[in-house]
Amino acid sequence: MMTIPEFDAFVESMAEGKNFELFDGTPLLMSNPSETREQIASNIGANLKLAMDKRGCRTYQGGMMVQASANSTGRDKFRPDVVVRCGPPSNNTFITDPIVVVEVLPPSTIERDRGPKLEFYKNLPTVQHVVLAYSDQMRVEFYYRVENGWEMRVLPTRKAFSILMQWSSVWTWRPSASTSLLTKPPGLGRGQGALARTSDEMAAMTLSLLRSSRSFVVRISL
Repeated sequence: MMTIPEFDAFVESMAEGKNFELFDGTPLLMSNPSETREQIASNIGANLKLAMDKRGCRTYQGGMMVQASANSTGRDKFRPDVVVRCGPPSNNTFITDPIVVVEVLPPSTIERDRGPKLEFYKNLPTVQHVVLAYSDQMRVEFYYRVENGWEMRVLPTRKAFSILMQWSSVWTWRPSASTSLLTKPPGLGRGQGALARTSDEMAAMTLSLLRSSRSFVVRISL
């Protein structure tokens, strides 16, 4: 059973071009992604970057690892396909405070991705949205934080718009000394250093990434 520092040392000793994740203390070699999976991740990442750059947040695709904290005793360290972080930049090679996580699911790892890995992301206090996009079918699972936990919507692309327009939360990002906090304000305020997203903005952003990420697989009109 490896700790995160032991995992980091292990990865440093391996040949370049090999990517690993730490899953419950065990290093797992990540398989080379298919062209389909890479295209889905690229389309989602491009749309998220355009939307989140305007809000002072950063979008990373495939290169940034996520762990629960800087604590060296942790035994999980994952590499999402796309991840969004707000807050001041750092020189770390990992982040602990993402707000959006996207995983494109290959059939070979779907059980782990929808199980322990999803729970890991949901347990991070800053995460507000988790998107699981299937690489072998027209299906997207959209998990979003609510007051008393999490809810999930399955979004077949033909129905995505009508479902997403029901989105009603307004989130404001306010930086703190240790992490990037998202809170639900009493009103829609755009104070200094704050990120606010209305329901229309969230619906439009998510609909855009869903449309672009899936249209190359099956040519449909939303």
